[in-house]
Amino acid sequence: VLPDGKFIVTSCHDVPASGSDMLLAKLDTDGSLLWQRIYGGPHNDYGYDLTLTPNGGFFVVGRTDTLASQADVYLVKTNCIGLLTEPQASFNYEVISPQEFVVQLTNTSQYIYPDSIDGGHFIWDFGYNTPQQVQTSNNDNNIEHTFPQQGIYNVSLTAIVCQDTSVYNLPLCLGVSANPIASFEATTSNTPASIQFTNTSQNTHNGSNFWWDFDDGSPYNTNQENPTHTYAQNGVYDVTFTIVVCNDTSTYNQSVNILNVGLEEENSPIKSKQPYLQINPNPASTQTILNYQIPSSKTAVFKLYNANGSAIYQTKLQGNSSQILNTSAYAEGIYFYELLLENKVVKNGKLIIVR
Repeated sequence: VLPDGKFIVTSCHDVPASGSDMLLAKLDTDGSLLWQRIYGGPHNDYGYDLTLTPNGGFFVVGRTDTLASQADVYLVKTNCIGLLTEPQASFNYEVISPQEFVVQLTNTSQYIYPDSIDGGHFIWDFGYNTPQQVQTSNNDNNIEHTFPQQGIYNVSLTAIVCQDTSVYNLPLCLGVSANPIASFEATTSNTPASIQFTNTSQNTHNGSNFWWDFDDGSPYNTNQENPTHTYAQNGVYDVTFTIVVCNDTSTYNQSVNILNVGLEEENSPIKSKQPYLQINPNPASTQTILNYQIPSSKTAVFKLYNANGSAIYQTKLQGNSSQILNTSAYAEGIYFYELLLENKVVKNGKLIIVR
């Protein structure tokens, strides 16, 4: 007996062509069927016992026949209406009256079943100061809504079934252009070859689409606004970031310099007594930071050269510390640096300056 006074039962359901499948059914207080779900594969499957899960679902234990004389334990965990899937909210839209700002919204969500006895439902938020709209049936997937004026509206659809919730956001541009301006910052993450990319774009909205091309042959990253990417080889990579808002597209490129692949152990300030130097961020804009560890009682010299090979900056480094390198006076481009210890070059690389 369930907390609402109704009944949940498990057994088997005969399938003429293939034997039996596990059955889970909910019955009303008078014994009438409210819903039933069938689970199983190519062999006979049975439900023997069940219990409630903390979130109101069901945990069913049974048996599945693997061979004529062998069987395995069969465990099935469901939500409150016997489903194995979580809701996936989604929708698209079409402007059917541009002058009056009338939009047809088409609900394309999956795994909701709002017409079931225990009811899932949808909540529409139209992105401005108007009451939310609750949709309790997906028999008619289309709804119309009139927006008050031109503008960009961050519309969201929340799909709820049992205690599972899914939210989908999509910006609607009515009579205006979104005009996104793509940009990002790249900083070193936990390891020198791992780069944290941070979206710094302008005119973005909830539901914007992001495309990252890391220029190393890896698949496009299309599901993260601020991804972390690890490179496998040293080199300079031309990273491309594309943002799409209401079909308006903006693309931004920036070079990322990877120098220390495979050298983390050698250059570790903890595990090595050799000089350690890391420049972050690189590429830099108006400044960057020199993080270093120099063996005790010794002094290292950091030198920076322009593309012509002329030294334009140098500083002494001692101990375990950091210094700010002001790059605001330098033109965009590629610069080269050296770290010298006792007049011997112990590390070199490139510093890229961008604006």
